[in-house]
Formats: sequence, structure tokens, C-alpha cells
Amino acid sequence: MSFLKIKFNTYFYMVAIVAVHHTAPTYAHYTLFGYPLNSPIGISACPLTGTAQKIREVARRGYDVITHKTIRSNFHAAHPSPNMFVVDATAITKNGKNYTFHKKDLRSLSIDTIADCGDDISIINSFGIDSKNSSQTIEDIKESKNALLPGQLLIVSIYGSGKNRQEQIEDFVKTAGLAVAGGADILEANFSCPNVGDDQTFIYQDPALVHDICNAIHQEYSNIPLIVKVGLFEDVESMKAIFHAAYNGGARGICGINTIPVCVVDAIGNPVFGQDRKISGLSGAALFDVALAFVQRAAKIINEENLDLKLFATGGVTCWQQFDQLMAAGADIVQCATGALLNEKLAGDYHDNHTARNHAQRTDLIKRLFHIGAIKLENILLKSGVVSPIYFDMRVTISHPTILKQIAQQLAQLVSCCTFDLICGVPYAALPIATGVAIIGDYPMIMPRKETKSHGTRKLIEGVYQKDMVCAVIEDVATTGSSILETIRVLEEHGLVVRDIFIVVDREQNAVNTMEEHGYHVHALFTITEILQTLLAEHLITHKQFATVKQFCSANQIKA
Repeated sequence: MSFLKIKFNTYFYMVAIVAVHHTAPTYAHYTLFGYPLNSPIGISACPLTGTAQKIREVARRGYDVITHKTIRSNFHAAHPSPNMFVVDATAITKNGKNYTFHKKDLRSLSIDTIADCGDDISIINSFGIDSKNSSQTIEDIKESKNALLPGQLLIVSIYGSGKNRQEQIEDFVKTAGLAVAGGADILEANFSCPNVGDDQTFIYQDPALVHDICNAIHQEYSNIPLIVKVGLFEDVESMKAIFHAAYNGGARGICGINTIPVCVVDAIGNPVFGQDRKISGLSGAALFDVALAFVQRAAKIINEENLDLKLFATGGVTCWQQFDQLMAAGADIVQCATGALLNEKLAGDYHDNHTARNHAQRTDLIKRLFHIGAIKLENILLKSGVVSPIYFDMRVTISHPTILKQIAQQLAQLVSCCTFDLICGVPYAALPIATGVAIIGDYPMIMPRKETKSHGTRKLIEGVYQKDMVCAVIEDVATTGSSILETIRVLEEHGLVVRDIFIVVDREQNAVNTMEEHGYHVHALFTITEILQTLLAEHLITHKQFATVKQFCSANQIKA
């Protein structure tokens, strides 16, 4: 086994060379593999997710993507205590290939005492992958699934072992079966745990084995999304090889990084966990810079190689801002483990700050739209022939680029939660908004016309597309839904597939229900109720105006 360089005073590692109660937030709408999700933060496989009771507790703290502690196909005992120490990242000296901690710098602890250590620490652990027997495992997963709140997902981490490659592949499939029987939403193949042997080569370093295990699991359980958990890589080419192997084998996500393998010895050179447990896993604050670099590289590979993989980030998150940092680097989901052990309010802090910030941004945008006349509280004749006491004129935003950018940015958050190949705006009012979303998200865009030109190429759809591509549709205001459905008809006649519709304003006159009855998923940035409530709270409309508009919408429901 060879090792990477150490960076003193920031983080340290020796790796096999491979480079409070919570209510569902209202600040965004997320989906993961088609599942609705409260938020993109969660907790990775760790001692806090080892039983249904513990999972119930972390779910109510606000962790919405919860990974059950790794399971095996049969009973396996944990390593004996002690199996966890607090370590000081600055109190390390190099001794050959090992990193030496003096005994006085090590502090033995348990799950019950770790919270007393502060927020910015690192730990080493050597639990081993312990597991209950198969029937107990299935029952625990069932109870864990039932312990979740709406908008939360259960990932089950699995590990397989065997005397040879084929036995290991078969054991992974067997273990996956236990997770599926228990009701797992997602499977996570643990290819990178450092606590399963001192001299073994990690699975994630072997592209052929990664592919074969993923393929075997996918063949047996193709209806359950599979992600793989990896460690650090020696170089970018090694990462690419593993990502392609996992993807070609049927995986739909990559999770990284796992705890970093370290060999810690005391002042006289003895491994702190004993001669038979030389390698342990490093986690906590020391990992964050390493995890951030991993996510940046992984996101670039996924994008450049055109791999349809979700990126799960974990490693070193100990404050709520670090969730944002990893998402900004390209992660779709961010999980923590040691941070959750250290700070029971970590997820709550994230939700509190995002709820307040998002509420302020939404309020500001509604007020700006009102002041520029995009929201008018006056009697205006609609396309349907009905006179409405409120009117939304989003076309005016083209003269206010800052406001148009705000709309596009907030709508882009909704759009980013879905999978598609192209976007298009319903002609013509939604085209500037769709263009803004395309620029922000770097999405290819097409433009349908209302009519075919009598000259030029005479195309009804402008832009580059191919049959069976998935197109997300964007509209400014939904009243009846007829314009949206007409645009979708044109797209589908040209061989495109439409699954998701994104609208800036839902007038709540049954358009959403109409479109959903046609089989489409509708995502609204604002409802007319939220807009009215905001304007009333900001003293921009009267209670009488509020009641008049609500009564109008209720009395003018569009029939599907």
C-alpha cells in the first residue's frame, strides 16, 4: 500500500493511493430519482444510522437523505472496544509510512461522549462492518423506513465478502436483496470501507470488479437506484475509469468520500487499535478540504463524460455553510456523519438559514414584480373572455434585466431537480425566462413557434434536438394550461418527450390539475395565494383586494 503526502495544520491522511425536531422546509422543492425530497442534505452510514430508533431521531433533526449503516448478508460482530479516538490534526509526526500520534494526544471516546468534544475535531474509528442476522436486518430496515417523515428517503449501504471475486459479487447481490426486502428506496454499494482488512485492495480501485458488482445488482434489482461509495483517487484518469465502470454496470450515482484509511501508531510504534487492526478510518473536520476537491473533480468528470450520475458528497461537514459549499462545487446531495455526532443542531441550522434567506429572496422578487407592473390589481380581460381582478404581465420584465435574472435564478433551482435533455419556453412570453434559465443552468434550448414561417427553413421548432430527447417546458403564467398543452403537442409530434412543466405563477384555477391529469409533473415557483399573502403582509394591497381575488379564483375554476 502506498501513501499520499501529508498537509500539516490543515488535514492529514495516509491513503491507499487513489487521489431538535424539524418540520419540512418550504424553501425549495427537490426530487431524487423521482422521489420527492424536502431538502438535499442527509446523513451518511454511521453509528447514528445503525438502528430504526436512531434513524427516527436523525430524521426529526432534519436529515432528509438518510443512509442506513452498512449491512452484510449474515451476522458479523463489531471490533472490540476501544474503537474510536479523537485525534489532533496538528499533533502528528511522520514515521516512515505511518503517522504517529503520541498517546497523550489520543482521547478514547464513545458515541455517548463525542458530543462533548466540540464542533471542529477529527476522529479515527475501527468499528468494522458489524451486522445483525438476515431476518433482523430486514426487520430493522422496515422499521427504519416507517420511521421517516414525508419527503425523506432511506438509502441502505451494503457490503459483500467472499473468498474470491465471484463469491463477493454473489454476496453483494444477496445483501442487496435484504435491503430491498426491507423497503430501501436506494441501494449504496460500499466499495471503500477501510475497516475490513489491513492489506486489501479496495473494491473501488478495481474497474472490472466495480462494473461486475454493479451489473449483478442492477440485473437483479433494476427498479431500485444504485449508487456506489468511493474513496480518494490517485489521479483523474483513475476516477474516470471507475465512474464509467459503475455507470456502465447500472449505477445511477457516486458517493464520496468515505473515511480515509490511516495507520496510527503510539509513541513506541504500536498501532493504537492493535496489531490486527492497523488501518482505521479518519473522519471529521480534517476531511473537508479533501472532500471539496473530490467533489469538484467528480462533478467535472460527470459533466465532461456526459454520465447520467447523481453526485453524493460526504466528508468533513461540521457547519451548515459547508453543505452549501459542497453543493456549489457540484454535489446533488450532501451528507454528514461526524458533524451530526458533534452537533445535534447541524441540520436545523441549515434549514433555519435557508428558510429565512429563501423567504427574503422570494418576498423581494414579488415586491419588485408588483412595483414594475408585472402584477396588476385591476380589472383586465383575459384570453378566456373573463374579466379578472388581477393580471400578471411577465413580458414587462424584459425591460428590467435584474428582475428577469431573479426569476430565472429562482426558477433554475426548481429545474435543476429534474432530469432532461433540453428546455423550451412556451411562445412567446416565456421565452426570455426560459433563455435565462438555459444560461444559468447551461442547458440546451429549443424554441417552438406558434406557426410555420412561409420562408427560410420553415421549421416549427428552432434549435438542435433528436427524437426521444426529454424536454422540460417553461411557462410564465398558468391559467387554463391550454397554451402549455398546445406547445407540448407540437414537441411530442416532433418526437420529443415531455415529463416536467415549470411555471412562474400558478393562478390556482385548476390548470395544474389539468396538466397533471394529462400525465405531466408541474412545478410552480409561486402560487397566487403566496403572492397575495406577501403583498398583504407588505401593505401593498388591502384585505378587500385579497378577498376579491381569492373569491374570483375560487369561482372561476377551469374544467379539465
